Amino acid sequence: AGGRTGGSSGRAANAGTGTGRIVVRSPIAGRVVELSAAAGAFWNDATAPLMTVADLSKVFISANAQEKDLPQLYVGQQASIKLDAWPQPVAGQVRYIGEMLDADTRTIKVRLPFDNRDGHLKPGMFAEATLLARPHNGLLVPMTAVIQSGFASRAFVEVKPWQFEARELKLGAQIGEQVEVLAGLKTGERIVTKDGVLLND
Repeated sequence: AGGRTGGSSGRAANAGTGTGRIVVRSPIAGRVVELSAAAGAFWNDATAPLMTVADLSKVFISANAQEKDLPQLYVGQQASIKLDAWPQPVAGQVRYIGEMLDADTRTIKVRLPFDNRDGHLKPGMFAEATLLARPHNGLLVPMTAVIQSGFASRAFVEVKPWQFEARELKLGAQIGEQVEVLAGLKTGERIVTKDGVLLND
């Protein structure tokens, strides 16, 4: 989780004598999350911040989505967030999807904003996000039912008791351990869901 931060600087009314009154103003409203100065301390670096102020009333959770899940990602997507610190999941919504994949992890950055006026979410907390699939009316079959043959995807369909035929499928999005079938199957048809490759022999 992360929030908006800003540095604070001050100006002495009588800087030459070092005895002037100093007024420190933050460019944003928020809370002091880091204080570098102390009463009576000598401060000779005009570029160093005296303190760090953060506005944590609104925070965002940054998640890494797998490359294979890219077709299912979209701005506005609903999500369920589980935090180690809080047992009750919180609901969220995707507001940003990155433009580039991480070359090492093959993931893409996704951000979800949250109202944090109660202060429960802290920067650096660990969170696990489950993104909910887009509603659809297509058929879903187990991935284990699909047999890849070159560029073709097939499944064995029962046409008579203990008689099967290979049927070429047009596949859509993968959702967990299931895949959407756009063409090639009808509702109610029975298919081989495991070890169908043995029927090729």
